[in-house]
Formats: sequence, C-alpha cells, structure tokens
Amino acid sequence: MRHVFVAAAAFFSLSSIGQSAFAADAPYIDDRSSADAVIRSLYSAINRHEFARAWGYFGDTKPAKDFNAFVKGYDGTDTVDVKTGAV
Repeated sequence: MRHVFVAAAAFFSLSSIGQSAFAADAPYIDDRSSADAVIRSLYSAINRHEFARAWGYFGDTKPAKDFNAFVKGYDGTDTVDVKTGAV
C-alpha cells in the first residue's frame, strides 16, 4: 500500500510541474487597445493560470458568482485557444 501512495504522490507532483512549465511557456499578452486584443489578453492570462488577471478583464460584469468559482471553472483545463476576426 505504501508503494501505491508514493507512486501516486510522484505522479501528482510531476503533473503539477508539467502544468506550471506549460503555463510559464504561454506568451504574456496584456493589450487593451481593442476588443480583440482584450480577448487575446484574457486567453493569455487563462493559459498562464493567472486567474486574477483574467478575472480583472471582465470589469463590473463577472462571468461567475465569485473569484473562487471562476478559478474552479478551469479545473482540468490545460489550454484555451481563441481566434478573432471575420467569420
């Protein structure tokens, strides 16, 4: 039983390292010069797991009842992508 616990702890430690490394690799974008720039900035913040910055892009109308619910909504999300422009 002890081996299973050690293996599980090692797995979760490595998966956390992988997420942190990926988040650091995502480009930092904070551009509020246009609507599509703000959207790209929002997705940048989410990919970098900078949820406080992402939360701030919403202004007074928030997408969740509170910050903790907003963050919890991204549990299990590795990356998000967005394309802006003509449809």
